[in-house]
Amino acid sequence: MNRLFLFALGFLLLATARPVSAQNAPQDTIWRRPVFTPFTQRPELIDPREARRIVQNHYPAELRETGIGGSVMTWVFVDVDGRVKNTVIHESSGHEALDRAAMAAIRQFRFVPARLHKKVVPVWIAVPITFAAVELTARTQNAPKGWAVETLIGQP
Repeated sequence: MNRLFLFALGFLLLATARPVSAQNAPQDTIWRRPVFTPFTQRPELIDPREARRIVQNHYPAELRETGIGGSVMTWVFVDVDGRVKNTVIHESSGHEALDRAAMAAIRQFRFVPARLHKKVVPVWIAVPITFAAVELTARTQNAPKGWAVETLIGQP
């Protein structure tokens, strides 16, 4: 009899338990580290040209002048106001100065926030930044609207 009761209690607890995800996590903690957050509309840069200018201004002059470039893959937390609240390097460029420059630039980006159906939601997104000594405008002109960040300053 006791085993049956414990089994039924355990089943009831499992059936009512909610998995840990960004939806169930306290809203004041999901910005701390990348977690999956569902969305139906991804965040979009408000002004891709401004993002281009920001990245160009953060490219370390000594590296640009010597032709040293690289790509930094970052995770970016965009809050419900479209502001960048946290950034994490997912893949380093191999140059600490470029990694720092990418992180500093991204913190200045502004987005139209993500949505889950009609509700504005905070999300983590991947944002690649590429630094190269030669600017290629043709690649950025063909990029999807609002997502020219990865080719803001690209290589041939």
